[in-house]
Amino acid sequence: MQFQDIFQNLEFGPVQSAGWMQVLPLLSQNSENGFSAPSDKGILVSTLDYGVLMFENNTDQPLLVPCHLAYVVKQRAQDHAMAHLGVVKAHQRQVYKTAMCIQQNQIGYISPGQYELRMLPLPLRPPALAKQYERDFKKLWGEISSFNRSLGLQEMGHVEFFFHHFRRELNQFIAEFECIPKQVGAAVYIRGKLVGIERTPSHHYWQQVWQAILRDCYGSYTIYASKKWTQKMPNTRFPILVNNIASIEELEQKLQEANQNEQKAVENLLPMTEELPTTQEPTSPLPKLQIYTTSSPQNSWQGQILLQNNKIRYASLFRKNTF
Repeated sequence: MQFQDIFQNLEFGPVQSAGWMQVLPLLSQNSENGFSAPSDKGILVSTLDYGVLMFENNTDQPLLVPCHLAYVVKQRAQDHAMAHLGVVKAHQRQVYKTAMCIQQNQIGYISPGQYELRMLPLPLRPPALAKQYERDFKKLWGEISSFNRSLGLQEMGHVEFFFHHFRRELNQFIAEFECIPKQVGAAVYIRGKLVGIERTPSHHYWQQVWQAILRDCYGSYTIYASKKWTQKMPNTRFPILVNNIASIEELEQKLQEANQNEQKAVENLLPMTEELPTTQEPTSPLPKLQIYTTSSPQNSWQGQILLQNNKIRYASLFRKNTF
């Protein structure tokens, strides 16, 4: 498999930029759906034990649970996250005993219901995927504690410490981006470097998950990176010097040129012909569905890919050596 396979039958939309982060929308002309999203009506989530998430799918199509989906709930219950993607058959339940507790000192189980979709921050995703088969509810507490410490927060296995402390910044951050028509995914760049590729089965699905992905996963890394490196303009952005512009027409021309240059710069960073080593997961949740996990030694790409009838329907890839 190559990276270009991830982009098969997709088009690129106009790049969106805010500070260090750039988002290249991935568009599809195909209106096919085929999968429910966790926030769709008829989907219920709960915990049966610590480290055990259950999804109840009362819809007419399979439920696709995105890789590293998280639930940070308001009730007195332990917050949880998935260590990998999942697929739940229509009108059935699926229990995942490899889930992770992400709120160390909180007791209680999540009652069946629908909750806001959240996503693990990007620095926590490589260790979560590395431990995807482990049945240990506390398996991510050490990494969460280190993540919190690096940001000056209390050193404990509580992801909500980060989300609560940086709530204002994360909400302001996501307001800079938008979901555009026919969008099914995005390539994400931070500090001029490609750090993630997200593809979902449909525009409807992307509408349900895009804010969690951009805000919680990649927005969190933007905050994390700002604490480690000096702020500077990414080399994939092209600021306009307005001092010598004489007219509105000239300004419009400069803006158009800058946008074109930025679009070309981010598209050129996509590693289309690079090989993407993958390992097929031993079990398939449904006939004609295959799940692959990838870990590329060359550029430390990690993540998971879902194929249906040998076509990529979902991909969530992130760069480990970003951190």
